[in-house]
Amino acid sequence: MGNKSSKLPPQDLESLTKDTYFDRREIKQWYRGFHKDCPSGELDERSFAEIYKQFFPFGDPSSFSKHVFKVFDTDRNGRINFKEFLSALSVTSRGKLDEKLKWAFQLYDIDDDGTITYDEMLTIVRSIYLMSGTIVKLPEDENTPEKRVSKIFAAMDKDKNSSLDYNEFVEGSKKDETILQALSLYDGLAPPAEPEFEQALHEVESTLAPLFEKQPEYKKALKVIQVPERVIQFRVPWENDNGEVEVNIGYRVQFNSALGPYKGGLRLHETVNLSILKFLGFEQIFKNALTGLQLGGGKGGSCFSPKGRSENEIRRFCQSFMTELSKHIGQDTDVPAGDIGTTGREVGYMFGQYKRLRNEFTGILTGKALAWGGSLIRPEATGYGVVYYVVEMLKYFNETVKGKRTLVSGSGNVAQYAALKVIELGGSVHSLSDSRGTVISASGFTPDEIFEIQDLKAKFGYLNDWVKSKGDKFVYHAGARPWTLVDKVDIALPSATQNEVSGDEAKALIKAGCRIVAEGSNMGSTQEAIDVYESTLQTDKPLWYGPGKAANSGGVAVSGLEMAQNSARIQWTAQDVDARLEIIMKECFQNCFEVGQKYGAGRGYPSLVTGANIAGFLKVADAMKSHGDWY
Repeated sequence: MGNKSSKLPPQDLESLTKDTYFDRREIKQWYRGFHKDCPSGELDERSFAEIYKQFFPFGDPSSFSKHVFKVFDTDRNGRINFKEFLSALSVTSRGKLDEKLKWAFQLYDIDDDGTITYDEMLTIVRSIYLMSGTIVKLPEDENTPEKRVSKIFAAMDKDKNSSLDYNEFVEGSKKDETILQALSLYDGLAPPAEPEFEQALHEVESTLAPLFEKQPEYKKALKVIQVPERVIQFRVPWENDNGEVEVNIGYRVQFNSALGPYKGGLRLHETVNLSILKFLGFEQIFKNALTGLQLGGGKGGSCFSPKGRSENEIRRFCQSFMTELSKHIGQDTDVPAGDIGTTGREVGYMFGQYKRLRNEFTGILTGKALAWGGSLIRPEATGYGVVYYVVEMLKYFNETVKGKRTLVSGSGNVAQYAALKVIELGGSVHSLSDSRGTVISASGFTPDEIFEIQDLKAKFGYLNDWVKSKGDKFVYHAGARPWTLVDKVDIALPSATQNEVSGDEAKALIKAGCRIVAEGSNMGSTQEAIDVYESTLQTDKPLWYGPGKAANSGGVAVSGLEMAQNSARIQWTAQDVDARLEIIMKECFQNCFEVGQKYGAGRGYPSLVTGANIAGFLKVADAMKSHGDWY
């Protein structure tokens, strides 16, 4: 590759397509960006360090980038060409585990002698800590480089010779997830792939094929819809109780406003990243469309978690977060809501800060307290709505919820109220779960037990502690999800997080006699699980699948009703809101069913995921065409 080349030679394009995990389009995009930043066609160590600073703005990456530069520079000529750059990027961002471990070993083996000494690892880990700054919150036994390295060597150095050979490094990393995660901090250097968003996009795109066959012009609309109208990223500095400044990253993905102002929650959790928020925002577009309300789609949040934080720390974070977010939202522009980690408390702090900054009392957030603009039934809405959707599904079996054995995952807001509604309608709930494991009850949970768990979770407690005082009625399964733990089940309600039902777990549900899966969580099933569900539509006893974008749309539906109440400065009764929610969920199901019948397949049980995706897509795409967004 010549230094003055402005176009990637065809032979280099072919070899990089073959030898990396990037496709031709991505390689061309990377090449354009590389030559824009490096007109000479090569990166020196100083320029490489400057690029690194863009990815780690809250720490000092200079030392770490020097060591990474050496691994990128495979021919050791002191410069990195595009081929070297992309090959390394392919491994660090998308490579298989063994490839990443080989790359990592080269990084830690500073003198290239085939072993990693304690001092070599300490040098790299120190540079990682400097680079991470205050963003990463570490446990007590890993809060210094020395503690981290001592922990790694204690686990990996089997022959106790104070050095690690390649096999010790690889085997030790594979056996200990914590160590593997610690050794993978350098993965952040590559602009990350977006697996959650790509999965959501694939799930929608794959079900739109019948529409595109009949009306191929809609392919143009998908190209536009899949790109957010706006992505806002900002720093959130705040002071902890020790008087120290901490910094988190805040986001708002304003995905689509074709049907109304952007609408979607603010998630506060340490796992939040742009891929997750893009996936959630993309799903939100179609979910909101299916409610029949005039709402666009968006999502936001931060990598801050309220768990383990004091009331004052949460308040200071929320006020700092809203100080920037307030510049980008408004009742006719973007109306965020609560989500994981964002309860009425956090909404209150954010609302108060917006009011102070803007000197106006407007409905710029939903999920508010009843005393100042909230709606009755809002906390219950998503969980109730899932069960109302299931009620409509069961009508096509000529059955009701009464007597149905139900598995529920999660133990947060959605899971709690879904479980309570199932019990109210005469069904039984046999599981609840959290991040540490699952509780199974052969006889079923009572409403009082659900309320106990509600109080537990309000205090950030865990089910393994709760179950200890409950005797023999409950069995706790550490590290397990509920789907394989019972022999008989009628209904499954994934209500925890994304990708919580795998293909094998879907098969286990079929074996246990499950007839309905309805997602209280967003993208609760993997693509493999969805394929298993959908393959049964051709059988006499299908496992009928209600996708999250339809089944859990009750939450945003009542958020929309809260906006309507705010606009009129009134508050409806709980019975009125609940009745409206039930109607919305019934109409949402009917829309999915009818469009699924038109475009899907099955013996009287159409694909509801196909119906939901096409119905939501058509409504948004037609509005966008009217606005001139595609033509």
